[in-house]
Amino acid sequence: MRLFPRLWMLVAVCLLVVAGCELETRIVKDGWGDFPADPPVEAHADDPSRPTWGVLLEQFSGEERHQQAQGLIDRLRRQAAVIDAWAVDEPGVTSVYRGRFTDPSTDAARELLARTRRIQLGDETPFAHAMLSSPATRGGEGPVRDRLDLRQYPGYHSLLVGFYDDAYDGDRREAAERRAHELREQEHEAYYYHGPNQSMVTVGLFSYDEAFVAVDNPRAAATQVDAYSDRVRHLQETFPHNQANGETLMVEDEQGAEREQASMIVRVN
Repeated sequence: MRLFPRLWMLVAVCLLVVAGCELETRIVKDGWGDFPADPPVEAHADDPSRPTWGVLLEQFSGEERHQQAQGLIDRLRRQAAVIDAWAVDEPGVTSVYRGRFTDPSTDAARELLARTRRIQLGDETPFAHAMLSSPATRGGEGPVRDRLDLRQYPGYHSLLVGFYDDAYDGDRREAAERRAHELREQEHEAYYYHGPNQSMVTVGLFSYDEAFVAVDNPRAAATQVDAYSDRVRHLQETFPHNQANGETLMVEDEQGAEREQASMIVRVN
């Protein structure tokens, strides 16, 4: 596939509407930049009008899912002194959370998330990539039941490495999910996002502060612009390009030269 949108600038800040969600993309020096951190959460558990958020620990399916969820809660209590774990059951899936919040952007949530990621069970840290999530229904599409589904992480940033659209010879949604799971099997933190026209595949999950750093603006003295962080640039060494339907996406730069489009940070709204 060869497309030629004029996307590349030395320093650019633009908004793209891709896959039905608004994606905020900052491209600095051809897309090489840095990683962000996690959003905080504030506790208002006594307010039934607001959705409940928590740190998502694990999800279980199958006939034994209830017993498995309770087993994890008991193990956390015994081995890690975690007394705020709870489970929610949805059709076919039982999820275990820790903590209860209604605002996923406060210091209380950030601190609990950081502590949870450091929990050790034996010689392992099984929740090192835990994230804040909510079992509430999103966007009229039903509850999020797969932790690889990016739509449950609004406000976060992720590295866009590919997408599938209606030009794909097959089911684009299935293709994006399959690719995300393949990357997970290769120990990459991959996600997928389904929109009305495209299904994206992304890698990594970052807050704004983890994704960007301020650097001197090469076009205006005494000013600064956002650049990708070292973590993002490191991830781009593994995933340097954006793909369309499994093929590297080709673009045209400002000089009219054809080039491979770099992977880019997008923001989920």
